[in-house]
Amino acid sequence: MRERRRTRVPDPDFIIIGAPRCGTSVFYRLLCRHPKIKYVPKKEIHFFDWNHERGLEWYLSQFGHVPEERIVGEATPRYLAHPEVPERMVRVLPDVKLIVLLRNPVDRAYSHYHLLRRRGLEEEFEAVLETERGWLEENSLEDPSAPTNLLTTGIYVEHLKRWHRHYPREQLLVLKSEDFYARPRRALSTTREFLGLPEHRFNLRIRRARHEYAPMNPETRKELVRFFRPYNEELYDYLGRSFGWEESEEAA
Repeated sequence: MRERRRTRVPDPDFIIIGAPRCGTSVFYRLLCRHPKIKYVPKKEIHFFDWNHERGLEWYLSQFGHVPEERIVGEATPRYLAHPEVPERMVRVLPDVKLIVLLRNPVDRAYSHYHLLRRRGLEEEFEAVLETERGWLEENSLEDPSAPTNLLTTGIYVEHLKRWHRHYPREQLLVLKSEDFYARPRRALSTTREFLGLPEHRFNLRIRRARHEYAPMNPETRKELVRFFRPYNEELYDYLGRSFGWEESEEAA
């Protein structure tokens, strides 16, 4: 039987902690179609970054009452790169299971930029990148005040190392976004096993938001590939497997 607080509101069993623009919204909605998972419509609660001062009782109240035979979770993808979140989270949720989706950081950065454009950003992509590069030269990834996070979010290896200082590796599942896009049932099945849930054939029919934008400038793309290459190679060594992002760039 699950342990419950006196309020009878359970701790979340899993949290999708990242990364932004890596398919987490669709992934969360599909995963919650498993009959043993309670769907929480408010996907991004942002307790451990923006709403921490509201207190744990407020956070747990966001999940409502959950039947004993079901589990519940949330998905706030900004958690991955926020330097203060892992320590805050482990203090109150030491046993939570964590899920991360990682997309080619070049594509992720461009998608993130266009999200910011839809929200009113007027600067050109290259200007934003230049601002971030300047910030990185003067600051650390442990500083949560990065200007737009196009580059810093994609330095995945440093964020995973930070999380692993607080959680054991077996508590954190890392998925490649491109694999999820190509074979969603396989990624969902892997996650189901990670969460200890019974087999289920997921319904993959879902309405997705479509946002069209012009391709990235080829020279800018080459610069970003060069920027991320050493971090990606370190990531592959750290995880013990290649995500093949460089190979896909060369084949393009």
